[in-house]
Amino acid sequence: MARGAGRVDGRDTGRAGAGGAAAPSTSPPATLTLERGGLLARLRPAEGAVLDELGLDGVSVLARTPWAEDVTPAGHATLADEASWVARWRGGWQLCAPSSGQPSPAAPSFHGEASLAPWRVEPVAPDHARGWWTSRDGGLTIERSWRLTGSGTIEVASRLRNTTPESVPVIVAEHLILGGDLLTAALDGDGARLELPRADLLALSYSGEPDPTAPPVDPARLTTLDRTTPPLVTGIADPDRRAVTVVTPSLRAEVTWRGLRHALLWTELAASREEPWGGRVVALGIEPTTTPHGGGLGVPGAHRLDAGATLAWSVGLRLAHADDTHHPHDRRERG
Repeated sequence: MARGAGRVDGRDTGRAGAGGAAAPSTSPPATLTLERGGLLARLRPAEGAVLDELGLDGVSVLARTPWAEDVTPAGHATLADEASWVARWRGGWQLCAPSSGQPSPAAPSFHGEASLAPWRVEPVAPDHARGWWTSRDGGLTIERSWRLTGSGTIEVASRLRNTTPESVPVIVAEHLILGGDLLTAALDGDGARLELPRADLLALSYSGEPDPTAPPVDPARLTTLDRTTPPLVTGIADPDRRAVTVVTPSLRAEVTWRGLRHALLWTELAASREEPWGGRVVALGIEPTTTPHGGGLGVPGAHRLDAGATLAWSVGLRLAHADDTHHPHDRRERG
C-alpha cells in the first residue's frame, strides 16, 4: 500500500501452504476506507466495489439494508433474479454494468455482472482509490476511481471499454442509494424536499420496466418526501441539467453527473410491506444511467459500444450542512 494511502481493513488470510504457512492471498481486502476532513467513505472490493458507508461529520447518508450484517458475498456467481441480488446487497452505492435492471439471455445477471462481483481496488492516497473489473469473457473492462475533495464531495469517475472486435449493447447505471441518517431524521420530522431538473418523466413499474398503462408522472408527487410517499420508480429522460438535490432540515445532498444522458429515481421510504422490504427499508435512489428504465438488455434503449470504444462518465455527490454556504472543512482547507 502506498504510504499515506487509504486504510485497508482486513483481508482473507488464504489457505495454508507447505509447512503450515499461510499461502499469500489474492482475494480483495474486506474494506478500504477513505477520509478527508469530515468526510469518510468505505468500499467493499469483493462486493462490486460498493461504497457501503459514506458520512459527513458522523452523519450517514447512504441506505443500509436491515440484513446488511448477514450478507454472504456473491463472488463470481450469476445472480439471475432480483431476490438473489437483493439478498446480497448491503445498501450503498455501486455500479450496475455492463447491463442493469432485469436479466436477459444476453446479460443473465440481474443488475449486471460487475455489480456484486469482486473488483481489484488499490488505495492511491488517504482520500483516493482506483479499481478495475474485467468481464468473465474478457471482452469488457471497467476502470473506476473514487476521490474525496475538500468541499464535502466524493467524485466517482468510470471508463467502460469494449476490447472485442464487434460492437456490443451495454447499460450502465450508478446504483446510488441515499438513506441512513440523512433520510431517517428527515422522515421523523418535516420530511425532505427533492429538487429535480426539467425532464421527460417516465412512469415505470416497480421493477423498473416501462409501463405503458401507467398514468403520466405528476412532478409534484416526487418533490416532497415523507412517510406518505409511495414506492415508485421513475425515469428522468434527457434532463435540462444533470443534477438532483435532496434538501433536509440538517443536510443538503446534490448529485451531479456527466457522460450519461438520463437518470432513474427510486423511492422506497419504508412503504413496501412485502418481502424483502418488509416496511423496513428507507432508500432514495438517484441513479445516473445510459438508459431511463430498468428493463435490461431485453428492452430497447441500450447504449451501443463500438469495437475498441470507451464510454466515460463521472458522478459527484456533494454534502453540506443545511446552514452552510460552503462546507466548514472546505473553509478550513482554503484557510
